[in-house]
Amino acid sequence: MVQGPAPGGRLFRICVIPVFKDNGSGDQCPEEDAVDVALSRPPSEVSWYIYAVLDHGYCDGPTGLLLFADLLRLYAEEAGESEGGEYVQLPDALEVLQGRLKRSLEPLPEAEHPNDDIFHDDLARYGYHKGYTRFIRFDQKLMYLLRFAAKEMLGCSVDVAWLTAISTAFLRLFPDLRRLDLYLIVTCRDKPAQELMIGYFSSRKVLPIDFGNPRQVAILGLADIISTARRQRAWHRPRPFEQFGAIEVNVGSQAADGLPFGFQEVRIPKNAPRAWERGGTSRLVLRLDQTSRDAWDFRLQSHDASWGASWSTYFAQALGSAIVDMAVRSTGPVVPSADA
Repeated sequence: MVQGPAPGGRLFRICVIPVFKDNGSGDQCPEEDAVDVALSRPPSEVSWYIYAVLDHGYCDGPTGLLLFADLLRLYAEEAGESEGGEYVQLPDALEVLQGRLKRSLEPLPEAEHPNDDIFHDDLARYGYHKGYTRFIRFDQKLMYLLRFAAKEMLGCSVDVAWLTAISTAFLRLFPDLRRLDLYLIVTCRDKPAQELMIGYFSSRKVLPIDFGNPRQVAILGLADIISTARRQRAWHRPRPFEQFGAIEVNVGSQAADGLPFGFQEVRIPKNAPRAWERGGTSRLVLRLDQTSRDAWDFRLQSHDASWGASWSTYFAQALGSAIVDMAVRSTGPVVPSADA
């Protein structure tokens, strides 16, 4: 089921798989039901994996976390670890989507809303260009440094720290820029109880970052500009061709901390791409997937071929130095002077 096709017409399917530790008791009859065998074993000999296969046509990324949050709540109630909480009246998901669709069909600017419009990125796929792809691996010590910079030096989330590092590295390669457009995937669940809705509510937004001369802006200041813009929801749906000049970033964070009863979210690291050439509709397309608390898959899915086939190597070097500077020189300029 995990490797098979999408559910097809259903929101999701759930699969529970017991994994037995190797303790020399492999004499169980293979015809026995694996769950029955697991329940007959001591809990210390069995690990349980729960897979949810979601249809991406109906569900966005946050839906998976919502499903597992519900599962853990029910598990706690059945295990007697917590009492049943108060029932929360959820908004009707289809009604919410219908309202967003109705708004989105209006003329601009009435059609725009930071949370309550619908936009599909296929509507903005203009300006396709040739490009190259690269898979970047980071040493775990550098990822420790990223978390330290976010918590102790910048006072922001790791997601904002990544956006700051990416923006800093990009500006060090293009120091004459005075503005960046970040093309983000936003969950669009800001209103009361919407964070519990299951469905496809995420939308693509352009977050403009105006900072002036990057040689005169501190890294800490750039992080604050990005963090403030995200808190204020200062983004908008992209106009035609606006995606083409933006940096597209998709950050898939993991529920690495705080899950009760010893539960852990398990993610499998991705492999490097098999092809070298890959185009896109944004100048730079990045996909970041957190695989453990301090491990990330950093996929540079596409960068403009006009920058040269080796540009990703320079970007990776600039990204590493940006993370170090965020941790040890956060008040230093985004683009250091040539004699620094």
